[in-house]
Amino acid sequence: MADAILALNAGSSSLKFSLFELIADEPKRAVAGGFDQGNDAHHIALEDISGTKVHVPLADPGSLQSAFQAVLSWCEAQDGLGSI
Repeated sequence: MADAILALNAGSSSLKFSLFELIADEPKRAVAGGFDQGNDAHHIALEDISGTKVHVPLADPGSLQSAFQAVLSWCEAQDGLGSI
């Protein structure tokens, strides 16, 4: 993946995001996911464009700060990702 754009939508009790890779300067959604304190607050749920689902555990279950950190850490760990 080349350079990418990370779009975040943070509410009072939820975090949703999409990661777009830039292909020929056009954004294409590569991954989307979310976290809601009211549901299963122990992980971030991700789904890539092919429909593959991944659950990333949170260091501090139920914490929006931990959810945000999990999203950033997961994005940074992806092979081929240039810069966010």
